[in-house]
Amino acid sequence: MKNVAIVGDGGHGKVTRELINARSDTRLAAVLDDKFKTFEGGKEWYTGPPEAVTELRRLIPDVLFLIAVGNNSVRKQLAERLGLRKDDFITLIHPSAIVSRSAVIGEGTVIMAGAIIQADARIGAHCIINTGAVAEHDNQISDYVHLSPRVTLSGAVS
Repeated sequence: MKNVAIVGDGGHGKVTRELINARSDTRLAAVLDDKFKTFEGGKEWYTGPPEAVTELRRLIPDVLFLIAVGNNSVRKQLAERLGLRKDDFITLIHPSAIVSRSAVIGEGTVIMAGAIIQADARIGAHCIINTGAVAEHDNQISDYVHLSPRVTLSGAVS
């Protein structure tokens, strides 16, 4: 079971929590957001500001992180602010998503319910492939991109 801490407690944070719960191999360990001023344990998970990363890692050494913020530039700023390594981030794929075996998905990316990633597509780091979005064959999606719900990109889009 992978322990996951999400950074962000807005709308995208809510659907990311649901995604974690939909998977049998992940467990929500913490929600970190600027609205939380102190780090504390809750009934189900820890809460605290994003800077509580070090304290959380002391309590749960194997915790992995996902930045659950819909705004691309804020997501990038948080990734830089946290100062974590690439392998400190988890990539989450909803069980109902379809991802080609030849697709490459970057760290910290989330692929939501019903999304489809086709052959040889390359999805960057910290992307959001939202509900029902489609990235067809040979797409090249840069880091921190958000494909909105039901967006369809035909083949070889960069």
